[in-house]
Amino acid sequence: MKTFVKTITILVVLAAASYWVYDQLERNYLIGGSREERAARELEKRKNSLERIYSEKFEPVIDSKEDAGEHKSIYARIEAMVRFPVLYPEVISEGYKLEEVYAIAPSPNANPNSLDKGGFWIAYRNGNKVFKLTEGGEGTKSLGTGNRIKFEKGTLMMSWILDGKNGRTNILRFGGTLQYEYTLSSLELEEKELIDIAAEILGIKGESWEYQELWFKPSTIIKPEEGNETQSE
Repeated sequence: MKTFVKTITILVVLAAASYWVYDQLERNYLIGGSREERAARELEKRKNSLERIYSEKFEPVIDSKEDAGEHKSIYARIEAMVRFPVLYPEVISEGYKLEEVYAIAPSPNANPNSLDKGGFWIAYRNGNKVFKLTEGGEGTKSLGTGNRIKFEKGTLMMSWILDGKNGRTNILRFGGTLQYEYTLSSLELEEKELIDIAAEILGIKGESWEYQELWFKPSTIIKPEEGNETQSE
């Protein structure tokens, strides 16, 4: 009987000692900090995640000429969030007004050299026609080679048609680098209309352009429902 009591006592002492050690390890960050500290960090993480996103729909819409200050301030806010040079459109095609914006900053823990540089899109509306200006990311990289458009003084653009459930979206890449892109996209506007808008943004409106001949026929109609397969025009 005494042996049994002694054994139970030892087990209780060991259990208490184990709990004390575990608690001390928590409190000294050896296994993530105390429960309260971990909860506080998780709350801060969620807060930072929300602060990384800027999303707004404007009513009334913003005219880049009449409301130039407000228009520029939106781009300035985005520029403070992302890690690439934001292209500000000094001129927007006549009749188009800023309707909506969505921007996301890179993770606060991301290495400055990381591909995670954040990005954004801004929607402009003119009646029932809408186009999106997107900056950041590498969204067209998976589309392969599209129509190559060359302007008289050397500016190059590339276009595709994304064949989706809601219709065909015209996509135009008009600048950027391997790590971030500047693109325009629209369900309602044709390729040449997007080229005109991009030329106006770049300040080369009126400059002649032509399709650049390639030694192969580019795949310009993309069917996402078929995976990565493409259909040539």
